[in-house]
Amino acid sequence: TLTTVVMMGAGVDYLVFLLYRYKEERERKKAPVNEAINNTVIHAGESIITSGLSVAIGFGILTFSSIRLLFWIGLGPLIGVLISLVAALTLIPVLLSFLEDKIFWPRGHIIRAIEKQKQSIRAKKNKSTKNDDGHNLKETQTNETLIHSSARWIVDHPKTVVLVFLVASAPFVYFGANMQTSYDFAGQIPESQDSVIGLRIMSDAFGASEVFPIYVLVSLPSPLLENSSVNLINQTLFQALEELRQRILQVENISDALGVTAPNGGSTPINASALDAIAFAELSKYLGSDNATVYFVVKMSVDPLSEEGLGVAKNIQAVLRQELTTNPGLRGATGGVGGFSPEYLELSDIIQDDTPKLVSLVLIGLFLLLTIALRSVVTPIRLQLTILLGVYISLGITDLVFRQWLGEHISWMLPVTLFVMIFGLGMDYDIFLVTRIREEVKKGKSDKEATIEALTATSGVISAAGIIMATAFASLLFSELIVLRTMGFAIATAVLVDSLLIRLILVPATMVLLEKWNWWLPFSKKT
Repeated sequence: TLTTVVMMGAGVDYLVFLLYRYKEERERKKAPVNEAINNTVIHAGESIITSGLSVAIGFGILTFSSIRLLFWIGLGPLIGVLISLVAALTLIPVLLSFLEDKIFWPRGHIIRAIEKQKQSIRAKKNKSTKNDDGHNLKETQTNETLIHSSARWIVDHPKTVVLVFLVASAPFVYFGANMQTSYDFAGQIPESQDSVIGLRIMSDAFGASEVFPIYVLVSLPSPLLENSSVNLINQTLFQALEELRQRILQVENISDALGVTAPNGGSTPINASALDAIAFAELSKYLGSDNATVYFVVKMSVDPLSEEGLGVAKNIQAVLRQELTTNPGLRGATGGVGGFSPEYLELSDIIQDDTPKLVSLVLIGLFLLLTIALRSVVTPIRLQLTILLGVYISLGITDLVFRQWLGEHISWMLPVTLFVMIFGLGMDYDIFLVTRIREEVKKGKSDKEATIEALTATSGVISAAGIIMATAFASLLFSELIVLRTMGFAIATAVLVDSLLIRLILVPATMVLLEKWNWWLPFSKKT
């Protein structure tokens, strides 16, 4: 599902970028078809290649994760995006060479008919409206459209724009930075499902710890049962195991611990020196067939899958390690802690260990790619900071809507997945804008004028591409799985915030403030 959505969103975006540039070459610059196609592939193609490789880096980094789920989340879209990129750069130019302007039918015919009617009128008016430099004053005034005026206002008031934007986004960034995620897999499944209904009934009737207890396993260096015919127990091992159980009972939020020394739980162990048949049968439930492997069932007074529950599992792991190291009766024994709480605790630890590595690899990989593509050191850093801002805004909005308003769980995988995906997909719009600004600067325009021209020329296609991409991911909102709904909402929100607000308002203002620093590259003769 995710691969299909990414391929459709990215593929349509690349198609829109190419067709928009071809349309501009034909209508505004009056270029012949072959020249228009060539210029489209050169200029828009450069943006698309850089964008596609950025997406590939983002998803490709996920394949380095220790978590298999994140590996597959990264691998599928990685292959899909590369296919979309190759298709856009090969099939679309071929299609344009065959269809030419017919690809815009019926719009192209309507535009040409209108233009023919206006040509004679324009020719007459041009004679009386040109200044000494030969520029058409009437056309200059007409070009002052709403987008052009907005772009000019942004570049004329960059400090105000940046300050207002950052202040307005601060609350969402705060909620995004403090968003609470859940490891409750049942919370990601619709409440109407029979399995969830049964689980809730069991949890309400018997307690969540009865459904998801913690298991403490100990492999002893010698058999606990020395003589099965007379139920003779090794008293040294028995006492050491009871000491372990008592240490576990002292852990905060532990309600009981059942095991070989206390089959029915409680604070008092059984009398191992006088076992009757019934007591021995109860004890044997927690004793392995090798007579040297035992386990305890630990119950807690909090939700096993909550942060407190994961903390309990962590404390039990610490107690077990200490007892195996310091308790003389358990010398040579080995053990471990199992169950849902320890499993998700280890998953949490892996995420905390993997996330900095994945984030660093994404940032470094994209920085190197963008430095080469944009011939700048400052612009890639600015680009990554603004995308990071969009990620936190999206996380904040998602947290407010789903967790605090709707009361639904937000999966642990959302933050890292959103980060990687938006750092790939969000590059499209910035690269398309920045490459156009650089193109105008190379023509001799100032940074302000180049920004105005690029913003006026690309705002429509960036907005359209963003809406298309967001719509593709918004389709996940119709899924029954909460994890897909939250992911679709978060990605769609991030794309809209990035394409409609950050790229068209914050980025132009920031680039005007940076001026020549936008194109600074160390050890380069020409910046």
